[in-house]
Amino acid sequence: HFLKPGMVLAKDISAYGSMFALLVRGQTLTETLIYRLVDAEIGGAYIESAISNDIDPTEILEPAYKKKVISELKSIFDDCGRTNTLSKHALNQSMRVAEDLVMSILDQDVFLVDVVTIKDYDNYTYSHCVYVAMLSVLIGVQLKYSQKQLNELALCGLMHDIGKVDIPLEIINKASRLTDAEFEEIKTHPLRSIERLRHNQNLTQRVFNGISCHHEKYDGTGYPYGLKGDKIHIYARILALADVYDALTSDRSYRPAWMPAEAIEYMMAQSNIHFDHDLLQCFLRTVAAYPLGSVVSLSNGALGIVIQNNPENTLRPKVRIIRNAAGLKKGDEIDLLTQSDYLSVVVSGTLGSQEISEFPKELLLIKK
Repeated sequence: HFLKPGMVLAKDISAYGSMFALLVRGQTLTETLIYRLVDAEIGGAYIESAISNDIDPTEILEPAYKKKVISELKSIFDDCGRTNTLSKHALNQSMRVAEDLVMSILDQDVFLVDVVTIKDYDNYTYSHCVYVAMLSVLIGVQLKYSQKQLNELALCGLMHDIGKVDIPLEIINKASRLTDAEFEEIKTHPLRSIERLRHNQNLTQRVFNGISCHHEKYDGTGYPYGLKGDKIHIYARILALADVYDALTSDRSYRPAWMPAEAIEYMMAQSNIHFDHDLLQCFLRTVAAYPLGSVVSLSNGALGIVIQNNPENTLRPKVRIIRNAAGLKKGDEIDLLTQSDYLSVVVSGTLGSQEISEFPKELLLIKK
């Protein structure tokens, strides 16, 4: 909606259902290409800007690999939907996907989710499970878990919603508020997932606990058992963080996606209510509140673009100034975490797509 002809793509845009790019980095948008993105139901795009052309947002999972995992997971869920249980073949495939996912993450140099991911709404169930698995593994890395434990966490993430294959799609995709009866139906999915997996002797009790209890809350108000605090298995407490974050930052039928900072602010307010406080601190070191390229307003009146995140505290990134204020001029770079002159300055908000699309041409790379 806010893309304009002449804008230049900063990242490839993948075509859903294909391993190939629909449009590629460096391509200049035209009216025709913008309509093509709309027709393909692409949720957004990274756009080059003159002041940020040295920033290269990278993803923990490469787009082609992510599509491959989502495709495999869809096949597993489809197999499960045709039978009452997950077949031995499908379980083995799930375990292999989980192990590959862990190895792909461990091959990275940095374990920080530092991009705004544009997700496919039509494949939400599958992409959601992949992201929950990825985020759970990243928390496990913070906890210095063994590779076996990370594999189990990844499998929990991939399989945590498989019980939803038994719930009518009109409930899953309902755009309006669920009735009490519909919500009770939704609440059955953790135990339905266990029923699908229970006969597989290769799965540990830790995996079953993680899947069955991922909707438990630290204060005891969750479901299905109403467990409280450390009575909730640690895998489930980890999955709860990953599950809520990915759900909040994804477009749903009933609301648009939240920005990472909005989701993190909400989750911080839920410390020791919904989430384990100590695990929440681990989570906050795995996800950037203001991903690279985000345009942020500062409490001193300046406007800047995030050029680097500090894993020790992602709420205080390094920022390049794009609007003068308080002795700062365009192009200045300040680190809100390490520079003592700016310890009292905080990020006060992020700019939305509409505000960014209205930037002058000297900031956005719009070709004449």
